[in-house]
Amino acid sequence: MTSKKIVKVLSLSLLLSVLIAMPVLGGDKEYADQQQIESNGEYGSVSVTVNHGQKFRPEIKGRLTSVDLELQKAPGTTSDNIIIQPGDLNVEIVTVYEGIGTSPYLEVLAAATVNQADVSEQSPTWYRVTFENPAVLRTDRQYAILLRVAGPAPDTTGGSPPSYSWFLNSDDVTDPYPSGTFFFTKGNSTSFGDWMRPMTPTYVDATFITYMAHGLR
Repeated sequence: MTSKKIVKVLSLSLLLSVLIAMPVLGGDKEYADQQQIESNGEYGSVSVTVNHGQKFRPEIKGRLTSVDLELQKAPGTTSDNIIIQPGDLNVEIVTVYEGIGTSPYLEVLAAATVNQADVSEQSPTWYRVTFENPAVLRTDRQYAILLRVAGPAPDTTGGSPPSYSWFLNSDDVTDPYPSGTFFFTKGNSTSFGDWMRPMTPTYVDATFITYMAHGLR
């Protein structure tokens, strides 16, 4: 995980979205549930070879309709300094099971794709990702937001690989989000047997907001 200093200003619309219930399809209302909206300038680089995720535990039972994520695109280069854009960004909601040993396994509950052309290269920006088929969540289970970059991996030998920056908050004393943690996996597969969290600092969480619609269907 690399870091750089970013001055982040939350937009008024983002702050209002945390506080105001919004109507969604079917007449239900969408409510902000879990969130960690502070960034101290650090970020995780999501690429074809490294996936990133953030665990969370909902307090509202129902359908997770969308998530907000703070992202920035980082194009790569070839050895000839040709600019390479990353593939589209896949966003998944998964169930986290603490299975055999310490390696979790997962079940994909909802998925959406963010077009790479829609992500800014200039500065960290909040994006709303809406799931066409919402995930049905319970309050007694832990879930995760998982980010993966569509492959195949470009040849960047002698250059730098393209990626997306997902902005983080970290601290050695205070946990920014006690109900979950940031993690990453090596390899863009569906097994995710090698989930890891950063060794330092003690607490690391990604920036996110989850939105829930009341009622199971």
